Amino acid sequence: MAATYTKLRTGDWGVRIEGTAAVGSAVTVTRRDGQTKTETISRVVWSGGGVTLCAVEPTARPATQYARSGGYRSREHHCEACEWNQDAGDMNGCPRHRGNPRD
Repeated sequence: MAATYTKLRTGDWGVRIEGTAAVGSAVTVTRRDGQTKTETISRVVWSGGGVTLCAVEPTARPATQYARSGGYRSREHHCEACEWNQDAGDMNGCPRHRGNPRD
């Protein structure tokens, strides 16, 4: 049973399986680059013509740098003294750095 990733109508990633699949079954999916990953079927979206489209269980992802730190702060555009952060949208700069935000 060959399985590849496909975009579902909901916009989520799912799997396209040549053959049939049941909810809760584990399927080995081959990516375009040849790597494989085991996915668990959460829902059969459509089946016909020897092909089954399925939604997969979401995988736990590690927290990103943004989530771990409470917000990404570029060292180049951040003032520790006044907590000014150019990346957050304050383009006027802090009074200490007005005119030269890179000091």
